[in-house]
Amino acid sequence: MLKLHTFRAFLLATAALVFSCGDDSEGKGENFDPEGTYKANLVMEDGPLPIVLGLNPEGKATLKGLFGDTATSGTWEEIETKKGYEKDGVKASFESTQELRVVFMLKQAEGGLALADLYVRKAGVPSTLQGTELKEKNTLFKRID
Repeated sequence: MLKLHTFRAFLLATAALVFSCGDDSEGKGENFDPEGTYKANLVMEDGPLPIVLGLNPEGKATLKGLFGDTATSGTWEEIETKKGYEKDGVKASFESTQELRVVFMLKQAEGGLALADLYVRKAGVPSTLQGTELKEKNTLFKRID
């Protein structure tokens, strides 16, 4: 009889721990609203490159600074960056006048979005996107509006 009560206490403690130690994301995925304007400094081989990223409500995106001073148009969509079903990140795609396709994979971060990955390939060529190495990892795109 004593073993049964000890086992019940163990089950109760385990259940309490499982439910109390859940995801501590403070509802980031639930209230995630990436629409807005962001500013960042991408640190490349030849130095920092200031860029401005705009995400509008219709799924359109603008990028200024990566391909010179002219703004490049593209698209964006919410994606999941963690295991699960919450949309907690952004994929923004652009095609430049230099015939390059650039894809930014961004994840939620305090104060804006953090660059998770940056992919580049020649536009129109059926090949895999190649990851680009930056001098600084997880560059923060600070929200400016």
